[in-house]
Amino acid sequence: MTLMETKASTHRITQIALFLGAVVLFGLNLEFPKTLNFDEFHYIPSAKQFIGLTENQNYEHPPLGKELIAVGVGLFGDQPLGWRVMSVLFGALTLLGVHRLALALFGTYRAALVASLLTLFNHMLYVQSRIAMLDTFMVAFLVWSWALALEGWRECSRPKLYWSGALIGWAVATKWFAIMPWMALAALGAGATVFKTQKSKLPPLKTWMTAWIVIPVVAYYSAFIPFFWVIKKDGGSYGLWDILFDMQYRMWDGQMRVVSPHNYGSHWWEWPLMLRPMWYAFDRIDQPVPHVRGVMLVGSPMILWGGLLALGWTAWHWFKTRAQAAFWIWLGWAVCYFSWPLIPRKLAFFYYYYPATFWLSLAWVYAIDNAVPKQHRRIAHIAVVGITVILFSYFFPILGALPIHPDGYIKWMWLRRWI
Repeated sequence: MTLMETKASTHRITQIALFLGAVVLFGLNLEFPKTLNFDEFHYIPSAKQFIGLTENQNYEHPPLGKELIAVGVGLFGDQPLGWRVMSVLFGALTLLGVHRLALALFGTYRAALVASLLTLFNHMLYVQSRIAMLDTFMVAFLVWSWALALEGWRECSRPKLYWSGALIGWAVATKWFAIMPWMALAALGAGATVFKTQKSKLPPLKTWMTAWIVIPVVAYYSAFIPFFWVIKKDGGSYGLWDILFDMQYRMWDGQMRVVSPHNYGSHWWEWPLMLRPMWYAFDRIDQPVPHVRGVMLVGSPMILWGGLLALGWTAWHWFKTRAQAAFWIWLGWAVCYFSWPLIPRKLAFFYYYYPATFWLSLAWVYAIDNAVPKQHRRIAHIAVVGITVILFSYFFPILGALPIHPDGYIKWMWLRRWI
């Protein structure tokens, strides 16, 4: 076996280990909470309606995420495992997507592994991979779409660009927020193609139009196909016009009607500093002894707070060197974050920051590999990953719904507004 073959084999083993490790980690204790958890109250009944082919009650979001939840319920029943098993699977796929994205950005297996480990022990990925919410599926599609876009752009590979377009179309079919990353990639691809030099190997404009307009639209509407068999409350059925236009308007109208205040509502400028994380569940149990089981969506201080510093350094280094990896990291985070002030939705939550947090892990890797002397990078990688794992272990009882003393949660409330 050659050295290249050995490296490729090791790389495949690493990917398998990351995926299986993530499935095991995310799947442990999955039966808690035993009742519907936060927005599962909206999406699980909707998923069961897809199984019964009856009119859907959750009309303000596209159907793909709810259809995926329905697959889990159909396989494992109307219980916590059935509700959340697909989130576990897509959380693990998100981790693999970050590994592939990091490899496309940095070109080394070590950098990709470090980025993957930081992502694996990112509290946000862990919690979102254990709850039946749409963002879990949307982010998995987005991460893989961006990874294949970078590979396809670099290699001038039509199949990868086409798959990237399909994946981002399915991301939009899960949640409309994905329109923003889609538009960013489409604009960059079209601009680079139009203004390319004669030496450039970028694909022709026709390829980009197919990959970023035709295929995403087809992929988006493919998620609506089951509606042709859904029976309305009045006994009628859905037609092509309903799916192409009426449903889209109804979703928009539904989004605009979400205006009621919420205890965990927050503003977009609060998210990077974790000023208002949120409890997904907080269940008091009296037997055999009084205790509580809670699930708190709070980011890793190492990733969210420390990652901001790494992101700032990455932006400065791009301004200085015009390095492509730095550009993509900053762009990815900015699109996933600064899109929210532009979205005309009245109510927002901390979990909306979830897609942006993966870029902070990548920023950490980029900052270490370009700011730390080569002989000290290994130690820096180990230190950053080690601190992240320690913080994950420290917060784990309130991330994974472990039984704790009724007042024991106070020790994890670092800021007053975390309560």
